Amino acid sequence: MVSTDVPNAFIQTPVPDDNKKVTMKITGVLVHLMVEQAHEVCGPHVVHENGKKVLCVAVLKAPYGMLVSSLLWCNKFKKDLEGCGFVFNPHDPCAANKMVNGKQHTIRFHVDDLMCCHVDPKINTEFLKWLNSNHGTCGEVKATRGKIHEHLGMQFNYSKPGCVIIGMTKHMKAMVDDFPMKLKPSDTTPMPAASDPFAKGDSPFLNKEQAEVFHTFVAKALFACKRTRPDMQPTVAALCTRVKEPNQDDWNKLMRLLKFINWT
Repeated sequence: MVSTDVPNAFIQTPVPDDNKKVTMKITGVLVHLMVEQAHEVCGPHVVHENGKKVLCVAVLKAPYGMLVSSLLWCNKFKKDLEGCGFVFNPHDPCAANKMVNGKQHTIRFHVDDLMCCHVDPKINTEFLKWLNSNHGTCGEVKATRGKIHEHLGMQFNYSKPGCVIIGMTKHMKAMVDDFPMKLKPSDTTPMPAASDPFAKGDSPFLNKEQAEVFHTFVAKALFACKRTRPDMQPTVAALCTRVKEPNQDDWNKLMRLLKFINWT
């Protein structure tokens, strides 16, 4: 098993020239920095709007933050893999296979995070060389090899032959440790929710700061329950309906969920 992260993947991805030019409007400090670094290129094109410097540029590479950047990178990476013999799974657009020396070489990826496997470690070594040759121009493609991998916020443990153990213990522990109201080891409950998790109650609404904390930790719980903690899904589903206008009752429900995580 090998897990990797392609560094600076988006800026290695050209924006297609299909008569739909993408223009970026740059303002503020970044204009000064760009003119300082490349005055001959950028300086003549700086204009003023309402007394502020503005620079408009054509986007040639997919920047982080642009809606289609992930799709452009995935299409490019898919084409690159197909070019060296990989065939994509018709049911999963982010999984590809290739027969090498009579054994299957599998690549699966989420944007620029990859996990690949082959019975012969040398095949993965050659694949890493290919990755660095084709996608390591803006930073080395570093890899993790062995029985245990940190991948997409999860831990994959291949120590037991014939199976894989997937967990998110670090993510769950961080949820408990990072919550503003600290829980004691004894603050536990065997159930993540009370009898009616959708009850709104008539308690006061949370202030802005508490509401932001509530939203953040519900999102963290949603991330976990969709991967390794399906036991929390009904409770998290109820909490997700309250992120816009959470009240004190909702805060207490989140606290109960954290106590359940502390128990597990």
